[in-house]
Amino acid sequence: MPRPLAILFDLDGVLVSSEEPWFRTVEAAGDRFRGSPITREEFSPTFGQGTAADIREFGLSCSVAQLDAFYLETFPRFVGHVWTDPEAARLLARLAGLGLRRAVV
Repeated sequence: MPRPLAILFDLDGVLVSSEEPWFRTVEAAGDRFRGSPITREEFSPTFGQGTAADIREFGLSCSVAQLDAFYLETFPRFVGHVWTDPEAARLLARLAGLGLRRAVV
């Protein structure tokens, strides 16, 4: 097998996980746009879907543009809840030391 030229990592769920801050953001969107918070049970099977799907799935009374703006405004409040793999920095440094390119896709 030839030596790889690069190692590609998935955007979320490998080196970091943004599920918790996204849950809190979507939970707050429920409060704002439907009058009740979105529960974890509602959120979990939908994590990663688009804004239009969030509006349909959760019964939100807003446009895609309004929800996008809300997400952009609200998500930073919860960024401290992003999980980072404690071995990520060491792994990335090791791969760099081996001369391998790294990318997130």
